[in-house]
Amino acid sequence: MSIMKNLTFVFSTILLFTSCGDLYSEQDLSEFDEEIKAYIAEKKWVCERTESGLYFQILESGDGTFIPVDAKILVTYKGQLLNSKVFDEQSAEPVVLYAKQLIEGWREALLFIEVGSSVRLIIPPHLAYKNQDIPSIPKNSILVFEMKIHGIE
Repeated sequence: MSIMKNLTFVFSTILLFTSCGDLYSEQDLSEFDEEIKAYIAEKKWVCERTESGLYFQILESGDGTFIPVDAKILVTYKGQLLNSKVFDEQSAEPVVLYAKQLIEGWREALLFIEVGSSVRLIIPPHLAYKNQDIPSIPKNSILVFEMKIHGIE
């Protein structure tokens, strides 16, 4: 299945199961998007955008095995804010994470990346922690992740 077909499926699925509700206005979402575009331009990255507002760049393609929605994934990753402050990193050994328990941006990305892939994600707040108080992550933060999917269980 092509990435665009997968992205259409992803967007439809997200619309069915998630919503920004009244938390963010269209203007808020537009401002997040502009901030992400400026960041990507500054970094000179080549990213694609999904309809939900997730930006991604496939750094290394995987083996063609797509990740089931209910999978346990073996992953290494680094998460940082736009100011480059790292708030979480699991890079020494892969950790097991339950796909269903991940933030929306990760769950969306897992629907179109393959086992073995390395990707960069730029996740707007409405697909991450929204306006929650999370240690090391300010409210309404745009998050940048680099992750590698080592396998699934």
